[in-house]
Amino acid sequence: MINIDWANEAEVNAFLRKGLMLANMPGEDILPVEFEYSPRYKSWEHKFLANHIGTEKKKSRPMWRRILKTAAVILLILTVSFGAVMAFNSDVRAAVMRWVFEHFQTHDTYRFVGEPSGQSIGQWYPTYLPDEYTEVERIDLDGYVIVRFENGSGDKIELNYQEITAGGLFHLDNEQMNRVEITADGVTFITYQSTEEYKSNLVLWEDEASQVMFLLSSFESCETLIRIAESMVATD
Repeated sequence: MINIDWANEAEVNAFLRKGLMLANMPGEDILPVEFEYSPRYKSWEHKFLANHIGTEKKKSRPMWRRILKTAAVILLILTVSFGAVMAFNSDVRAAVMRWVFEHFQTHDTYRFVGEPSGQSIGQWYPTYLPDEYTEVERIDLDGYVIVRFENGSGDKIELNYQEITAGGLFHLDNEQMNRVEITADGVTFITYQSTEEYKSNLVLWEDEASQVMFLLSSFESCETLIRIAESMVATD
């Protein structure tokens, strides 16, 4: 029997473990061949090694940020496209830029920013009026026209119109008023329905072809005023 002290035994155990590890290693003839990485992996590895921080940030970027970025790009393209149309198409530019709407606490302002047409706005008349209404006064203030109609009972309808050109505007009282836009036959009528008996109703609309803005005011209903508006014709 051979006596082995504990120190020598620990050395023997370490030697045996190392021998077992070497015994379990495959020989050179059975070692796997060098692994061939795909082109896609090599491309990613190249980008990662060149900028691993940026690559990881891009990989971990939330989906909502990608969606917002895509939406921003689309909006930018649409904005640039619309700007190009505005720059090269005078009809579109005029339609968009003829007037602007401004809302205040006590009134609304329709401010004109269009370019002068160089033509007379003409004389406009309604082909429809409620029973017994006739024209009693017409005032032409060099491009701003006021026409008044009256019936036998003293009820009145007033028509104002002017060319939509820079410097012109309409101020409309918006207190005790319900503002509603109504579109009929391609024309948008902006109505102000009074909520008080002492205030008249208003209807505002634009004739795009002649670039003229009209305003009707009366105690008649907005429906009646729209019917009058739809009947307007111009004469030389």
